[in-house]
Amino acid sequence: MRWLPAIEGWLPSRRPLRVLLIGCGEGEEAAALADRLGGPGVVRMVGVDLDELALARAQARVPWARFRCADAATLPPGWEGGFDLIVIRRPDLLAQPSRWQAVFARLPGLLAADGRLICTTISAVEARWVRRELSEAGWSLLHEEIHPEVPEEVAWLVAAPPAEPETSSETLEILPAEEPGLWCDWSTGRCGPIG
Repeated sequence: MRWLPAIEGWLPSRRPLRVLLIGCGEGEEAAALADRLGGPGVVRMVGVDLDELALARAQARVPWARFRCADAATLPPGWEGGFDLIVIRRPDLLAQPSRWQAVFARLPGLLAADGRLICTTISAVEARWVRRELSEAGWSLLHEEIHPEVPEEVAWLVAAPPAEPETSSETLEILPAEEPGLWCDWSTGRCGPIG
């Protein structure tokens, strides 16, 4: 995990750090990440994958972590805002683009407001795909590195989730049908009668 030292400064400072590993496989990354970040007292880790055999190996490798056979696009209710860090390593983006679009659409709901996403890719093309998906969804790209000399992880990106939309405490009254309509410019807050 050559990318970890480069991104440590971007990680949330909260401890214990609640980490979700999507596509965790056999847990090699889970073990390395946990060791680097301080272990079970400092990290609470959950890994999800669709391969039950790999998950059994991951559980044996990192017994204090939790591993679940689940699709990251359809994680159950109760996981919302539950993670400070989500790590996706080497997703097969080009082979299954619609599946990964669904996963990326689910991510903002899983992260705490000040959480971070780390995604590594095996090609610059996939890194562009991730950048585009995140940008279109309103994420802030905080850090990106491209390393063509590292074939198993050419790119790594760190992103912050979209900001919560601001809500107004003001209420709008609906006009009775006989009243003239109003126009409103939401960017300036100016309103006036239609006509």
